Amino acid sequence: MRKLMVLLLSAFSSISTFAQYESAAEQELDSLYINGSYQQVILHTSSFQKSGTILSPDAWKTAAKAAYVLNKTIKQQYYLQQALNDNPFDSAALVHLYYCQLQNKNYTHAQSLLHHIRKHELLNPAYELPNQMLSVAAGTKNSSSSLYQPLYFGELNISAPVGKLSSFHAIGYLTQNTHFGDISQFYYYGNLGIALPHNFAVTPAIQMAQYHISNYPVEYTGNPLLKSTSWVLGVEVRKQIRSLQLTLSPQRTDINQQIQYQYNLGATWFASGNTNFVISAQASYLSAPKLMVPSFSSSVKLHKRVQLWGSWLYAHTTNFTEQNGLILNNTFDVTKTKWATGTSILLSPKVVVEFIFQQERKTEEISQTDYLLHLFMIKTKTAF
Repeated sequence: MRKLMVLLLSAFSSISTFAQYESAAEQELDSLYINGSYQQVILHTSSFQKSGTILSPDAWKTAAKAAYVLNKTIKQQYYLQQALNDNPFDSAALVHLYYCQLQNKNYTHAQSLLHHIRKHELLNPAYELPNQMLSVAAGTKNSSSSLYQPLYFGELNISAPVGKLSSFHAIGYLTQNTHFGDISQFYYYGNLGIALPHNFAVTPAIQMAQYHISNYPVEYTGNPLLKSTSWVLGVEVRKQIRSLQLTLSPQRTDINQQIQYQYNLGATWFASGNTNFVISAQASYLSAPKLMVPSFSSSVKLHKRVQLWGSWLYAHTTNFTEQNGLILNNTFDVTKTKWATGTSILLSPKVVVEFIFQQERKTEEISQTDYLLHLFMIKTKTAF
């Protein structure tokens, strides 16, 4: 009995010591936050983590508030997730995490979190959180080659929840008159985002393009490529590790009736700890021909309402696909390089307008001569 009492007293003493450390850490972070030493809150939180100090949910929320003031939304998201580990029904922390995930463009986990909030009635029904997005885009693509007249297209996108899953859908139509015939194409793209524990997400996707060529030269009569439906099937696996996001995306395509497998490996670095400055790189391996296609992109927020982005791709091949991109846009010719730039302007908290310019360098298949394509596009988005 005496030994049992000693063990119990020892256990209670350890618990009391942990509680004292936890309380002291919480008081220290609160004091720093009240004094406006927000960066010190972040530094001390990191130090407590390294020393193995157990932080209370309130201490994590204090760190999250400091990260919010410093606009370190990646850290803010991490701190809020830690706070919710011990109290998964903290409605204030859940709402802040939802908006944080939206700002970090982590839409899959944001939708899963919103479903959790509504399922457990953790929020006043009168308090609405936006979880749908509608966008409309239109543009033209002009060619420096006399073989191709301007291409015109329009696109409608919608992002809407399916239970606790996120989904994105795009439908569009394009038309172009060329020396080889007049092309018309209807296309659809859709994906379903599945949020998994430990900041993993899986997104299966499907893309279909149905095109038809009319007024073609008589020598093309009977060519099976004059009318066809092409499919792209794939899945993306994404993992967020603090300020680094890794993606793996295998795809199967049959563009131009040529079956091909494409494997995309990408990395995105949130260099500023938020979405103000983001750098991305991707390598795509094509099974036929056996070729690696590298691409890079970056975005920078110039103002709280204005964001500028740019991208570059080196292909030297045909029949490759880009995520959420239009397919079959004259992919019979070899694409050498492609670069694009765009500006997003926030007109209101729920409305964004985007202007995009893109240049492609292609090689005409028959004459083997290079020509340029210039795309101009305007897109508007609204959340509701």
